[in-house]
Amino acid sequence: MKNIIITGTSGLAEALAHNLESTHNVVRVGRSTGHNIQDVKTWGPNFYHYDVCINCAYDQWFQVVVLEQFYYAWRDDPTKQIINIGSSIVDYARIEKEKEYEYIDYRVHKQALQSVFHKLVKLSQCDIKLVNPGAIDTKMIEHLNFDAKMSLEFVAKKIINVMQDPCIKKVDLWL
Repeated sequence: MKNIIITGTSGLAEALAHNLESTHNVVRVGRSTGHNIQDVKTWGPNFYHYDVCINCAYDQWFQVVVLEQFYYAWRDDPTKQIINIGSSIVDYARIEKEKEYEYIDYRVHKQALQSVFHKLVKLSQCDIKLVNPGAIDTKMIEHLNFDAKMSLEFVAKKIINVMQDPCIKKVDLWL
């Protein structure tokens, strides 16, 4: 049984917790639990004794800050694992080509997460991964009507499979 912290309390974070909590001790952190992602430097050290950090909650640049916070605490410990949830929008065009430049801030923030991941992954003894899902059926894109949306449950199970394979460092998920 591992101790797992997940940033975020709803959506994909909730689906991940639901799939992990029967076999692991899982804690979700976010504003609703008094753990604002923007203040990870304050609350992060309270979770350094955990085994896994799933960096799931999106809040502008702060996924990068969460990655760095746990990297610097865990970089010399091969028993620790950091799973970062990026986005395929970093490397691939949007499904609706006429809206390619909408959500540009989101794209830039996820590019920063991927860039920092690439800088740290080979330097670290802890297992750092980046999972870039395609379209997930969440509130952000619920208004879009197309068949290639992945369910939260599907993505959560794929992320858990990636967590279990030490050879996988970066993966893109899409239908």
